[in-house]
Amino acid sequence: MAGFSGFCGFGSNLLLELLAIKHGLDVAWDRGHKRIILQSDSQEAIRLMKEGNYKFHKLDVIIVDVKFLIALNGR
Repeated sequence: MAGFSGFCGFGSNLLLELLAIKHGLDVAWDRGHKRIILQSDSQEAIRLMKEGNYKFHKLDVIIVDVKFLIALNGR
């Protein structure tokens, strides 16, 4: 079991949610976990991660990073 906290500066709720998801996945992979269940209370974050239509979204770089980390699940 692990947790984290930190200061992200100022940004939208969506930005901070995506950064928390990315950091949480980074922590899990670094600790050697191979199968992860990701849960979020942000419907918008989940929608962006599930759908492929984010290329022109202002947070597309973070979304791509999160989708890459999700693709590692089970490897």
